[in-house]
Amino acid sequence: MLFRSYTKGNPVLLEEVKQLTNELSQAKNNKIGRVLVKKNCTELGLNGMKWFCEKYQLKHKSKDKRIPALCYGWSNRQLALFLNRIYTSDGNISINPPQLIEIGLASNAFINDIQVLLRKLGIISNKCYMRKSNQSGKYFDSWRLGISDSTMITKFLETVGYLFGQEGKSESLYNISSVKNGNANLDIVPISYYDLDFYGRSEERRVGKECRSRW
Repeated sequence: MLFRSYTKGNPVLLEEVKQLTNELSQAKNNKIGRVLVKKNCTELGLNGMKWFCEKYQLKHKSKDKRIPALCYGWSNRQLALFLNRIYTSDGNISINPPQLIEIGLASNAFINDIQVLLRKLGIISNKCYMRKSNQSGKYFDSWRLGISDSTMITKFLETVGYLFGQEGKSESLYNISSVKNGNANLDIVPISYYDLDFYGRSEERRVGKECRSRW
């Protein structure tokens, strides 16, 4: 049975996936970008990567996705690269007022994880709930994480980097935000104690430190 995954990732990112898959794969029947299943959606046949996804708990339904525990032990440089690829796959840049960098996902926990990693890099973001509909008209819960303060936008683009496929927008937004006077003191309701799960995060950091030497 084919181990499938779907993505809206741009061609540059898909080429990177091909290369990494060939390096890490335990099978020769990977078929990257095998089928165009929906508008702007590519099906990936990743049989050889099944072991990798299961080991690091990467294969979940959209609403259940989380950032792997080992990531919390990575260096800032590794986190920045990781966040860059997440935003390249699912993020968006808007250069029209209000200028912002945002990402929307069906997993509340995944959004919380991203927000925590951004804070580790010194980037403040604000989260909001959105109810969206799919192509069949069925509504589902989703959450959006936005970076709108000019100081934070500049820090994101300098630290996390420009997004693949949106380099032009990234540069334009950087030029706009870098000359504006920002105010990072945003009125943001903190993530709740239960969402933070301090004990769980401590355990994840411990696991991450053990895995850091492997990356």
